[in-house]
Amino acid sequence: MRIMTNSVIFDKATIVNSYRTVKNFFATSATGLLGVDINNYSVKVIELVRDKRAGVYQVTRFGYASVSQGGMLDNSIEGVQKLAAAVSEAVSLSGSKLKHAAAAVFGNSVINKVVDVPSGLNDDELEMFLSINSDKYIPFPLNEVAMDFQKLNLPSAIKSCEKILLTACRRDAIDKQVEAINLANLSVEVVDVAPFAAERALRNCVRNFNAENENLRLIVDVEDNYIVCNLIDSEGALFVWEEAIKCSSIQQGVSGLNQPSEIDSISESFLIQCRDNIKKSSRGVFIQALTAALKRALQMASSSTNYEIKNLVLIGDAIPTVNEVTIIGDHLDVKVNLGNPFQNMIFDPSLNSSQLTLRASSFTTACGLALRGLI
Repeated sequence: MRIMTNSVIFDKATIVNSYRTVKNFFATSATGLLGVDINNYSVKVIELVRDKRAGVYQVTRFGYASVSQGGMLDNSIEGVQKLAAAVSEAVSLSGSKLKHAAAAVFGNSVINKVVDVPSGLNDDELEMFLSINSDKYIPFPLNEVAMDFQKLNLPSAIKSCEKILLTACRRDAIDKQVEAINLANLSVEVVDVAPFAAERALRNCVRNFNAENENLRLIVDVEDNYIVCNLIDSEGALFVWEEAIKCSSIQQGVSGLNQPSEIDSISESFLIQCRDNIKKSSRGVFIQALTAALKRALQMASSSTNYEIKNLVLIGDAIPTVNEVTIIGDHLDVKVNLGNPFQNMIFDPSLNSSQLTLRASSFTTACGLALRGLI
């Protein structure tokens, strides 16, 4: 079936395919899903079950593996195979037997908009309407994107219209992860958006945020040299941007002590002491640089959304310590928390819970993905 409107021809098969490339962004699964979080540096996997007797979620399996340098950026066949090897390693370490997975695309690769549509349309009619009008919302050809939508039950300022949340992502941002996970003998049932997954984990597992503050929470994924800032407003629209953590001078100082000429001219004990001192100094500079990046992020969030941001939640692989968080919060004059998706969960007795607790914040997105199979 072909539909013509405004001199543009749409093939219904193309429209349907744009929505059905993967299970949609907002669907849930009837079976348990292994949360698989892949970023530029690592793969985290986690398996959750609902403990009906205790009324809480239980962590039953988890695993972690490093990604080869440039793994996520390498689009060659070899790059995908390296990514698949990291997924396989993480799954193997976890001991999970689940074969269905939920994955996530980066927030900055996603177009996420609240749009007004005619009220009263069913899902099939909404798919058709959005596809026909896709050029208004998405700057890519329809056959290059995967799309999904969710009704928001919010009033529209336009008569006879309602609001929906439209999410679209280029296929190439999805295909590599799906292929790598499939090569690791898993079937991808759901593709989510990483910030939505993180928000889900914090919303369902952390109870110390009230509804008012929840709309004013900036979730910041902290990595070694950059932060990814995610703000989800009251309507569900997503704002994503990156800020660099600029502390290259100390990194150069550390690398300089590794040169053979310096090692020859400095005693070994003095060299060790220098490295220890530089490591401490480097950490201090990192926290200063992180604080500066967070300050820029807060300014960007306020100017972009007109919200007064009151809460920062830090997640990721390079989060600061509790004491460093206090220093950052005092400097920024906002409440800063370390994201802990396991705060109200229990652990399977066979797990090394202390090891997982140390990495809690880095498993936030993976945890939110696993919840897709339970909520």
